[in-house]
Amino acid sequence: MYNFASQNSSLRSSHYTSFGEHNSDYTQFLGGGKAFIFHLIMKYIPNYRVYRTPTFKKKIEDFSESFKLTIEGFQDQLAENPYVGKPLGVRWFREKKSGKYRIYYLVYDDLKAVYIITLSAKKDQQKTINTIWHFLEKYREEIEQITI
Repeated sequence: MYNFASQNSSLRSSHYTSFGEHNSDYTQFLGGGKAFIFHLIMKYIPNYRVYRTPTFKKKIEDFSESFKLTIEGFQDQLAENPYVGKPLGVRWFREKKSGKYRIYYLVYDDLKAVYIITLSAKKDQQKTINTIWHFLEKYREEIEQITI
């Protein structure tokens, strides 16, 4: 276990005994003890794993490196909070705008997974949404295989 007290010379390591056990000086330093430690740990552990369909991977091959970096940042955001985009009729089917494109993804809370399905331009938005609805069972099967 990481000893937070060792990072601050004004605190002696004796202030920290084990996870969740600390004296009142250390509790004051942490600003609430266990809650702070939990928040600190969870900040660096993603809540969800993010996966891409083969279709999505293929589509972004021809995009600029800048756009690909934007997608990487979006994936990091999804790992922390998969509900950042706009819901499409239900909570678990969402889209996120990036420039003139929309990125479509499904959230599987029971698997702690996000599946990025595809992207499209605004003009193809409804067609893309309808296609995803049509293949929901297929995507579920794929994500279950991936997360095993």
